[in-house]
Amino acid sequence: MTKKTNLSLVGDDDEFDPTRKEGDDATSSEADMTGQFAAAFAAIPSNDQIKAAALDVFGKDLPDSILRTILQETEEVSHSTRKILAEHMRMGGNFLNIRLSVTNAMVLAQGDTKQVRDRAAGLVYRYLQHLFRHSRSKIVLYIKCHERFFGNEDAMQILKLTDMQALIANETPDELVDLVIQARRDDPDLSKADVKKLIAGFDQARELVRDRDDRLDAMTEELTTIGGKLDEAKIENRRLLAERQALQQQIDRDKDSADMTKVELARVSQSVNSLQVKIANQERELENSHRELAEARTAVRVETKEVPTAPAEFAKMETEFEDQLLRLRQVRKDLETEEQKLAALHQKREQEEAALGAARVIEQKFESAIARFGDFTSDFTTLQLLVTADGNPGRFKSMFEALSDLVGKFRDELLAATRAA
Repeated sequence: MTKKTNLSLVGDDDEFDPTRKEGDDATSSEADMTGQFAAAFAAIPSNDQIKAAALDVFGKDLPDSILRTILQETEEVSHSTRKILAEHMRMGGNFLNIRLSVTNAMVLAQGDTKQVRDRAAGLVYRYLQHLFRHSRSKIVLYIKCHERFFGNEDAMQILKLTDMQALIANETPDELVDLVIQARRDDPDLSKADVKKLIAGFDQARELVRDRDDRLDAMTEELTTIGGKLDEAKIENRRLLAERQALQQQIDRDKDSADMTKVELARVSQSVNSLQVKIANQERELENSHRELAEARTAVRVETKEVPTAPAEFAKMETEFEDQLLRLRQVRKDLETEEQKLAALHQKREQEEAALGAARVIEQKFESAIARFGDFTSDFTTLQLLVTADGNPGRFKSMFEALSDLVGKFRDELLAATRAA
């Protein structure tokens, strides 16, 4: 005949409450640190520690044969304690497997929701409480210790139950566990308050490092943005340099053209001078002819005299002279236009060179600032490690706050510069 199990006999105080974190019960109940479970987490000394303690206590009063017996019996106790601890860890693993089996089955049948998972966990805790007469917090402690420390020989051998209770938080990093193990190894009599202080100091240091990393990430992102803008400025500078080179080539071509124009102007001027000499000679000859004609008309006796007329060559030379003058005026006009263009190109080149020089100065300043900031971040990382290793980071708090204000002000200036750009 199957005996009916009445799970309602489990007290209301141990009912599963999904609004409570499991770790809270595991760390708050001092009653769970007594009895068989707490005994399982007694200190497990090594053989060297056993031998050193026996010699220190009994070495002067007992013979070697008795000492060997004491060492053998003590090692048996240590071995039994280690086996008991391993069995308790196995119990925690069994409790965890039961909870996982029930949760997976109910999730498969009813859906994966928080309500279903909470109900499955509550049923498992009620079941285990009724059968083994353990409180819910003790069952949770078994499971948490198995999840966090099973397979870690150093933790199982060196840590006390109070150490494990303080370290079973879900996000406890392995570095903190190793830190507590080393502290317990260095000082087996380390108090619970000292362990909590060590954990709190580690959490504070990790928070400082996380905050520093967040600020460095933000600054790195801003520097990346500034670097991108600097790259754009470099591209713009290269474009301006290319335009400057093209402008210089155009100026050189215009200068060559102006030189050729000057040569042509000189040649035309020389031709005009020659024509002016010829015209002056012809004009003098024409004046002499007119004067001789006037003198002949006033003579008493009229004489018939052949008056020379201006030759056709003179008329042709006069026409050529007028053409050369027109060409000379046009050449001078073209020369003035080219000189104005050349002056404008020189002015533009000077402006481009000034802009390029200013851009180069800004670019050098940016590169120098980024290099110095890289040195600063490297020095600050080293400083942070030194402060953490010092063991008393609180005395540097005011310095860090002042540096934080300074960096925050610098960040505001960077953002203002970004918005203004």
